[in-house]
Amino acid sequence: MKSKILLVAILIITLVIAGCKGGNAKKNKENALCVVNGEPFTMEEYNEFIAQYQEQSQGPVTPEIKNQIVSQWISNEILYQEAKKNKVDCDNDVKRKVEILKKQIIATEYLNKVLKEKAQVTDNDILDFYNMHKKEYEVSIKISRIMTFSLDKAQEALEEINKGRSFLSVARKYSVDYNPQQGITIGPFQRGGALAQLPEIEDAAFALKSIGSVSSVVSTKYGFFVVKLVSRKKIQKPISLDSAKNTIYIKLSLNKQTNIYNTLLDSLKRNSKITLSVTP
Repeated sequence: MKSKILLVAILIITLVIAGCKGGNAKKNKENALCVVNGEPFTMEEYNEFIAQYQEQSQGPVTPEIKNQIVSQWISNEILYQEAKKNKVDCDNDVKRKVEILKKQIIATEYLNKVLKEKAQVTDNDILDFYNMHKKEYEVSIKISRIMTFSLDKAQEALEEINKGRSFLSVARKYSVDYNPQQGITIGPFQRGGALAQLPEIEDAAFALKSIGSVSSVVSTKYGFFVVKLVSRKKIQKPISLDSAKNTIYIKLSLNKQTNIYNTLLDSLKRNSKITLSVTP
């Protein structure tokens, strides 16, 4: 619960500093949830904080969270007004920090607008993906994996496997999460199940068709993996399109967003004059 309260506090401070309150526009006190020294907290602002909380936490907005949002806004507004009295906002270091935060949020809002317009996933997209991978929705698999934090280490591990060393011995040597009590084999998994939280691993694992086959190095946000197919069995009741639709939508949406982001950024970089005078 403490982490949720902290998230509420961060969202309140971030949105207020970034100017999401509508700048200096006059706000109507008639629909205010509360007023602090003449400054109203409007329903429009409240709904913005709720939306941001849901986006960040992916959790339900409980009555406790709603009360916390109002309470945190009041606390922040009191501190903000006192800081203004003490001319903290005139400090050059504070101005610099506010400007950095402002740029980040404006850039993020622009990106969100582009993604909303271009990263649409249609029912036909979902149907095409399901039909293309239909056989994968008819089986469950078990896999063994090697995880490293270094691409070089993952490539070294794969080279040793390709030279004939056993997957287990290489895992003992290279895998950062190797545990002799738990072993290196996980599963069974079905398409769109628990393994879907790591889409790159899921794709690589289900692409392996023969028992004992090994993937190339798979890059994820958590590290680099090498995956081996341990078993592949038919399931009694194949996963239907209706059951798979939601996970397919999420997967395709993420893929489209990533591709659009990379394409947009590459285009903007090509058309920008960028000078690196100092190596970080």
